[in-house]
Amino acid sequence: MEDSVLRNQLKDLIKDIGGIIPPARTNQDYLNYLRVCIKYQGFDLEATRREKEVLEKILKLGNF
Repeated sequence: MEDSVLRNQLKDLIKDIGGIIPPARTNQDYLNYLRVCIKYQGFDLEATRREKEVLEKILKLGNF
């Protein structure tokens, strides 16, 4: 695969997950940024799940 094709596909992936495309010099830079974005998304998802569980417990107990 050509370097420019891979770079464009990596930029598209970053756009799809809502990231800001950083100024990168290499495809490895884009991959590293993509890894950070994915880790953050996982962290955010887990935090949202915890918040949802707490809110559901509050609603069940009627303490709102």
